[in-house]
Amino acid sequence: MDLHFPEAPPSLDDYMEMIRLKTAALMGLSCQVGALMAGSTPEVQEKARIFGSLLGTAFQLQDDVLGVWGEEAEMGKTANDLDERKWGLPVVLAMEKDPRVAELLTSPLRSDSAIGYQAATAELQSFLETLDIEVEARSQPPGRTT
Repeated sequence: MDLHFPEAPPSLDDYMEMIRLKTAALMGLSCQVGALMAGSTPEVQEKARIFGSLLGTAFQLQDDVLGVWGEEAEMGKTANDLDERKWGLPVVLAMEKDPRVAELLTSPLRSDSAIGYQAATAELQSFLETLDIEVEARSQPPGRTT
């Protein structure tokens, strides 16, 4: 399930909130229920939830990086987040540095033809390389998602 930002492209804060409400919440609850089923105290259950939330956040950030730069042999799937126009971490970071990135993703003229779409994807990849987004995306701390 992807959450959409219909009004405007998401800020980094919006994006991190999406992760907190989605992947981090799922992993946090899973770890908390595991601790509950193991008969742990409420304090241990809460620590398990926090651990799972942080794990879920780190997982999603890494998944976003691999969705752009990952190798099929490494991931078991192709890195096609740019082709699918996903608002992943690399794109959100790039938009903060250069608003033209959002234009590439949202312009209807870019999606009218396969050639225009491919050109926009290549241009977006070029933006990410020029802005050195891979290094920045790979160094994002997961943050506290309690």
